[in-house]
Amino acid sequence: MGWEYMEALRSLATPPQLPPPRLTLPELRRTVSHEGDLLRLQCVLQRLRDGENVTIGVIGGSISAGTSVRVRANQSGLFHKQATDWLQSAYPAAKIVHFNAAMPAIPPYYMEQCLQMHVPATVDLMFVEAAAN
Repeated sequence: MGWEYMEALRSLATPPQLPPPRLTLPELRRTVSHEGDLLRLQCVLQRLRDGENVTIGVIGGSISAGTSVRVRANQSGLFHKQATDWLQSAYPAAKIVHFNAAMPAIPPYYMEQCLQMHVPATVDLMFVEAAAN
């Protein structure tokens, strides 16, 4: 399941190409809990190709928020910021807005109840991480 999902994402990419995978096939399969419909992702990628504005965000716990004040201030090492930076370099004509609504030590049911307070209605692509809590 995970490998097919990654291959679908790779087929949608435009140069520069995605870097070679750093994970094994079993590790990649464990990264995807539900593939869902890729149509919305294809629409976001088309908007990027067309040079339109795209908003990307993340909700989740400490993994997404950063584990310290210093990491939170400099998000360059966080997975979602790296993905956003890669997309910006792959689609330089597009303007990508990135926001981080993740909160350390917050269980998923909090975000379930308060999602509208943390996530703008105009978000185009959302990363959801709930691995630790």
